[in-house]
Amino acid sequence: MCDNDVHRILIESFISVLGRLIGSSIEYSAKKIDFLTSKNVLIRTRGNFSACLFFCMDSDFEHTIIECMKGTENGCSNEDDLFVGEFVNILSGHALTKLNNLMGSSSRLSVPEVGALSKGVCEEFQKQYTLCFKSTIGNMRVDVGYEYRL
Repeated sequence: MCDNDVHRILIESFISVLGRLIGSSIEYSAKKIDFLTSKNVLIRTRGNFSACLFFCMDSDFEHTIIECMKGTENGCSNEDDLFVGEFVNILSGHALTKLNNLMGSSSRLSVPEVGALSKGVCEEFQKQYTLCFKSTIGNMRVDVGYEYRL
């Protein structure tokens, strides 16, 4: 496994799962996306693949995710963070399963931290980059820091 594998697997996994969850096409963008307002979610992995994934989504994207995750349920607005956290858990879990299979090892996900602050959150890792995704329903950015042991 190499760094290009990690990058490719994260992008392919996120696009695949996002397409199925939101029913809309989404594409990777090499250009960084900044938001005036965003929902932030931090999730970490531990094990042979240790990582920090810091998700930022604009409000249009967030609202679409919540609507898709709720389905026909009419939940309270105080449950919205649970839906956003579960969305990030599904995306991250799909990618981590592919990475674990490639490495022939096991790593685990933390519980998503909805509303996390971004300042220096992934600085503990030497390998860092940002993934950006654009769609008709909004945009999402994922700041990634990671290391792995084979």
